[in-house]
Amino acid sequence: MLRNIRVDRLTFRIFFLKNDESQRVVVEEVSKIDFEKVKNHLEKGESVFIAPKRQGELRTSPVEKDDFEEHWYFTHI
Repeated sequence: MLRNIRVDRLTFRIFFLKNDESQRVVVEEVSKIDFEKVKNHLEKGESVFIAPKRQGELRTSPVEKDDFEEHWYFTHI
């Protein structure tokens, strides 16, 4: 069973990469990851990318090269 996990004072960016013609990306900023929602997207053949957002971060690019080892990327379950 998947559970929701909360980490105090930490915000996550969740990128849902849609598996449609437009290849849309939906970005959510959350303090609590809903793994059931992540699982549902994966079951539809979509990819999910999760990255922590640091306090006070104003980055315009969602991903910087130096941060790759901190990100979680799922393509299937």
